[in-house]
Amino acid sequence: MGSLCHRGGGRHAGYILVELLLVVVLLSVSLGFVGLSYDRWLEEHRLEMATMELSAAIREAQILARSGGKGGINGNMGPVMFYCENGSDGRVHYRLTQNVMNVQPAGVLPEGVFLANGAALVVFYKNRFAVRDNNSVITLYTKKRRFFRYITIAMYTKRVRVTSG
Repeated sequence: MGSLCHRGGGRHAGYILVELLLVVVLLSVSLGFVGLSYDRWLEEHRLEMATMELSAAIREAQILARSGGKGGINGNMGPVMFYCENGSDGRVHYRLTQNVMNVQPAGVLPEGVFLANGAALVVFYKNRFAVRDNNSVITLYTKKRRFFRYITIAMYTKRVRVTSG
């Protein structure tokens, strides 16, 4: 007589609940590691993009100061001031001013990037440049202070160098 149920030492044709739970747990752990890795990458990428944007704005200020600016009052172009600060919205804002007028570029850095010391001011003149409050190094960092970038402005060569820390 044929039986639908086979008893004995044979292998079951399907998956048991324990095997399925094991697969789900392994997938969850793997995805958790991928998610953490992606978050770290995204945090570092935002910092890198912010550093590139800020260093480009500093170079633009140098070029603007050397060229004499975009018009002036009575022929006096005056210095170009690069100013950046942590805004009240939690993001870093930067701008260039000349003769008390804002000039381009100006902007806001990506979320999650902060400026050490709260603010930085660098003044560029046509033939020289001056730094106030030891701001020849501008430090940017991420929210959890995992990653740092340093923008160094050389006083005499006027080069802008970016280093990581």
